Amino acid sequence: MKIVLILFAILIVGYSKDVPKRNLKFNSYAVIRQLFEMIKYNIKNGHFEKDLPALDPFQFINKTIEMLLPHNALSLHADFKNGVFKGLANFQLEEVDFVRDEIAMDLLIRFPSLTFTSGSMEIRNYIFGGRVYLMQSKDEKSVLIRNISHPQFNIEQIVSRLDFDKNIDNIINAIIDDLLANYFTRFNQYVSHICADDVMDLVNYFLNKLDTWTIFAVLLW
Repeated sequence: MKIVLILFAILIVGYSKDVPKRNLKFNSYAVIRQLFEMIKYNIKNGHFEKDLPALDPFQFINKTIEMLLPHNALSLHADFKNGVFKGLANFQLEEVDFVRDEIAMDLLIRFPSLTFTSGSMEIRNYIFGGRVYLMQSKDEKSVLIRNISHPQFNIEQIVSRLDFDKNIDNIINAIIDDLLANYFTRFNQYVSHICADDVMDLVNYFLNKLDTWTIFAVLLW
């Protein structure tokens, strides 16, 4: 009987030690979810008092991308005009893990309804993953991105509607669709590295408008 009681006591002690860990993980997940819901709402609706316009859809007039892989494996020069992103606010947080010691989050975000159109090109469905390092803004009100480690992405589909000889339009466009999607996915880390600074500048401009640090600081206690 004593042995049974001792074992029962050990189980109780072990269980009580595990509870805070589970609660901490649950609470951090809930806090991060709350932050992303706030971001999602402001992307869709904007924030009048913060002079933040709605960013879904997000439009730009002109953007040039140039890439040259080592050993000339891939050379790309692309001019995008009158580009429009739709579906930015409909992202889904597939995976999230807060790394407290590094003030970072391992993220996997899916944009299931995201489309990007520019001229005769359309990109559909985008998945982003990576470790995002965070920092406090200068006015101590916002959470900003300090760095992104090992960024990766996947593009489900690229649709080309370029005009060639009418007899071969569909064939050429199908080849372009397959070629670009494969290359972007194959060299996703390199492409992400090239575009990381521009993306962080744009995202941080948006995040700097939101008073999120008070919520995020709970995770650092």
